[in-house]
Amino acid sequence: MALLAAARRWAVQQEWNPLRALFRLFTSVRFAIVMVLVAAVAALLGVIFPQAPDPVRLNPAAYDVWMEQQRARYGVFAEWLRHAGLFEVFRTPWFNGIFFVLLAAVAVCTFNRFTPTWRMVRRPQKLVNDRFLERAHARAALDGLGDPAAVERVLRAHRYRVERVAQRDGAVYLFADRYPWAALATFVTHLSLILFMAGGIVSKLTGFSAFIEVGEGSWQPVFPVLHPNQLLVENLDSIEGRDAQGNVIDYRTHLVIYRNGREICRGTTTVNDPLQCAGYRFHQATYSGDGVALRVRDLRTGALVYREAPLLSRRPAAPSPRLVVRDANGTVLFDDYLVLRPLDDRRSIALVPIEGVQRVVPVVLFRSRDTDPWQLSVIHLRDKTNPADQDAQIVLRQGESGNAGGLTFTYADLRGLPALIVQGIPGIEPVALLQLVSERDGSLTLDVQNVARPDADTAHLVLRPGQPVQVGDYEYLFDGRREYTGVEVRRDPGSWLIWVATALLLGGLVVTFYVPRRRLWLKVTPGRTLAAGIAERTAPLSAEIEQLLKEARAQVGDAARGAVAGR
Repeated sequence: MALLAAARRWAVQQEWNPLRALFRLFTSVRFAIVMVLVAAVAALLGVIFPQAPDPVRLNPAAYDVWMEQQRARYGVFAEWLRHAGLFEVFRTPWFNGIFFVLLAAVAVCTFNRFTPTWRMVRRPQKLVNDRFLERAHARAALDGLGDPAAVERVLRAHRYRVERVAQRDGAVYLFADRYPWAALATFVTHLSLILFMAGGIVSKLTGFSAFIEVGEGSWQPVFPVLHPNQLLVENLDSIEGRDAQGNVIDYRTHLVIYRNGREICRGTTTVNDPLQCAGYRFHQATYSGDGVALRVRDLRTGALVYREAPLLSRRPAAPSPRLVVRDANGTVLFDDYLVLRPLDDRRSIALVPIEGVQRVVPVVLFRSRDTDPWQLSVIHLRDKTNPADQDAQIVLRQGESGNAGGLTFTYADLRGLPALIVQGIPGIEPVALLQLVSERDGSLTLDVQNVARPDADTAHLVLRPGQPVQVGDYEYLFDGRREYTGVEVRRDPGSWLIWVATALLLGGLVVTFYVPRRRLWLKVTPGRTLAAGIAERTAPLSAEIEQLLKEARAQVGDAARGAVAGR
């Protein structure tokens, strides 16, 4: 019966326990290394593949357009990548799950190591056998010392805690310990890693980040949809600070924050000094002077039917080539940058009037692929009154010249104009192309083109600041350039965990590398003293032990000479 009971107990002990198996897995160093590598690979995927920005991700229509771009890039693999979450890696459950597991593994491993380490700090082994003293990696021996009191004084002078642990056969055994608390620094480092991951998880689950662009004199909501705590951000003034030489030194914006129609905060934001309000931080992220203020008035009623200041884009910018035309004598007939009308994504056209020869020359800027440089095609249409004249076409790369119809054409330069496709401008339906042109004299003009209806009365408008233009039933007025500020709105509840983790990590590393724990065991006999120790690998312990013994012997020698001199 006793044998049967023992067998049953053995069977119970050998029975597989899932919790125990999970505990062993989480305390495995190999598992920790694997999880770190998996987390690194997962994060690398988020760098390799483009990640959908929050404004795009939260807008289904914008996300569909963004996905079309990815389909053009990745082909049939785009849908597979989307379903795998590789376009939103840092928001996928599997990515967050990896870090949850890594966080649990670090926490369990730290917990598992704490008890033995604490025991080693509080109750270290104070007595070792002579074999260890003679064969330890860090050891030293000195003949003729023989005074344990001198050894104790030297060790205490070097901040060791010294204890006599045994005395037998004429030998005194000492144990010395310095910085025992330094052994706990590894747990401070582990705790910092836990706090780093915990802070990241808290920020991920409860944090908020949004980017809004606010023009001077206008406001924008922080949240893209209806929200019970909606915030409105008003831009009172966007400032581009410059020094006496005209160099940009800073960007700053005066903001007002509203909630439920009431002003709750007012202040200035910069890149490094955000405005803090209602638990959110408002960072100055971008600055642009490419906003254009446009007003449209209905001439029939006198009502203002459009008043907006859209922000034109430089990425991509509308291409604007510089064309130089000379006659046979080298006289410059035309030299200016062209404002083009787009035919499609890769072709734009302009009709260039050449003064002095009473000729209009069609010019097409084109490229075959998005990565190719822009080329300029100049088309000469034959003069029907001149039988000897023939149609001609020349294609120029930037910097090249060519002859057609007795004129020399040079594609001298290429610049980009801030541009934007805008909907909803009265009289210019369905869309208008706005291009902001800087003239040679420094003045600005707003070029407005009716892209869909080139035969309409509003097919092409050139608006100068403060000069209204009437076309049909509407009056168009360009009020000038408007400055825009890009504001990064953030709420990061986990940031304080990150700061605490950073301080703990630095403190733990400083203690680990610069204040290593040292434990020494010594055997002092009248004729010989043996010493051995253990310390971190960064500590040159053997040389330190030998130096300590030499200092003790010097004290004994000084005491002996003093005794002789006193007789």
